[in-house]
Amino acid sequence: MTMDTHQISQTLARIFSRPENKVVFWYDGEKEFEDSLAEIQVPGVTLVRLDSAGSLEMRIRIEHRDPADRLLLYAPYEEPPPEKNWLFDIQLYACPFHADKA
Repeated sequence: MTMDTHQISQTLARIFSRPENKVVFWYDGEKEFEDSLAEIQVPGVTLVRLDSAGSLEMRIRIEHRDPADRLLLYAPYEEPPPEKNWLFDIQLYACPFHADKA
């Protein structure tokens, strides 16, 4: 685990330690961490890539099927504008996360 991924894992663990933070959105428009996602591990948290899961599928999972799950939703693209973001209402009550290699 590199220093970057170690720090990210620690920061995410702190975020998820708060009971109200069950869903965290991480938009990585520069794709800086796409290759090192496997190194980022937070106990009890499931990492889901938004580019490989449909928006409707995620909405059903978050709101109905697994509402108690703690999810890190990683998107290797820029945050879409609200009118094109099918998860925007969930994102309003979720926690945002940002990281960069600088």
